[in-house]
Amino acid sequence: MDQTYSPGHMSYELVKADEDFLSTTPSDYSILRRRPETSPYYRTPGPAISRFLRRRYSVEPTSSDYLGNGTIPTTVMYKICSYLNKKDLLHLMSTCKRFRDIGKDSSFWQFLNLYGKHISCSSLHAIIDRKVQVLRLNSATINVEVFPPWHNFPILNPAMLTHLDMSSSKFENPSVLLEILQRCHNLYALSLELCGIIDDQMCKEIAKNTNLYFLNLAMAKSFSAEGIVTILSSCRKLGELNIGWTELSGDVINLTCQLLPPSLKRLSFSGTRDKAEMNDDNIKRICDTCKQLEELDLSDDVVITENCLDHVKNLKNLRILTISRCYGIEPMAFLSLQNLDIFNVYGCVTVEGIDVLRSRLRPTRINVSPLSSIAIPTDGESVTSIWKKRTRDWY
Repeated sequence: MDQTYSPGHMSYELVKADEDFLSTTPSDYSILRRRPETSPYYRTPGPAISRFLRRRYSVEPTSSDYLGNGTIPTTVMYKICSYLNKKDLLHLMSTCKRFRDIGKDSSFWQFLNLYGKHISCSSLHAIIDRKVQVLRLNSATINVEVFPPWHNFPILNPAMLTHLDMSSSKFENPSVLLEILQRCHNLYALSLELCGIIDDQMCKEIAKNTNLYFLNLAMAKSFSAEGIVTILSSCRKLGELNIGWTELSGDVINLTCQLLPPSLKRLSFSGTRDKAEMNDDNIKRICDTCKQLEELDLSDDVVITENCLDHVKNLKNLRILTISRCYGIEPMAFLSLQNLDIFNVYGCVTVEGIDVLRSRLRPTRINVSPLSSIAIPTDGESVTSIWKKRTRDWY
């Protein structure tokens, strides 16, 4: 039989519930209102089934600092850091002051590869301050930050750089390149290929590197007579010089041929095209001054004739000669070059003519290298090394 609820009966139940609530002790009430602790739980990976497991509490905290001074010797920490690449080393330096001081040691920053990176000017100077010796900035973009008027700029000390590759680098402001060159007075190798305008002030800073051996200025622009004279008058230990396609004026070409250092072993003076100053007389002047030349590139110098080959043959150490697209030279004169290892004449003769040269000039190799490697930082299989100096970490 169904039970019938009357209004009086409902009021009786509410009164009964109130009496039970009032009879509850304060301790029971606080227990009921307490929320469960969710932090010890975590969701485990798996299928659609939701499983929650209780996390095991860690051991009692200890006051021992296992990485503090005196526990692990500093020499051991230096050894550990020597196996880290630059990215992991920076992460380690951000953990504590001790690791930051250890990570700043110059032994970890002897070389650095920033190929194609976007980097601020202040960050680049901070890297140079860590006494980097070999720095690759090929195709990098260097930006300039905007600082408030009250910002205190740090004093830029002389850099320890010996090998610097800034080929195809992009500078937001030409003054950035000048600031970098102002810090570098001990360079052994420098590449400014495709770096845009090289003014007289930059040439003066380059000239301060009196021990410079490799200098690549290919496709740079705006060289003045004063700038080129400053460089060639101071850098008398140059072994490899590349000034191809630099759009030199006639006066600058004459001065360059007169001031080339006798120490040169590899020279690229290509791309003068129809400049009348790049003639047989200046080729004679080059051969008389630089008698130790082992490789000479005169490609796209269309004014020179076969008469210049008489002077080239006097270079006893010459092993590689490139005269590609020198249309003013009579092809029959090529047969007089008997003592070369490599002879590049791209665009001067036909395919049949190449076969004739290979048979008549044997064992000279014909048309082996279409691109010049004179003073070029990366050459051959070492795509991350510059002038045979490594720039890449082990991993």
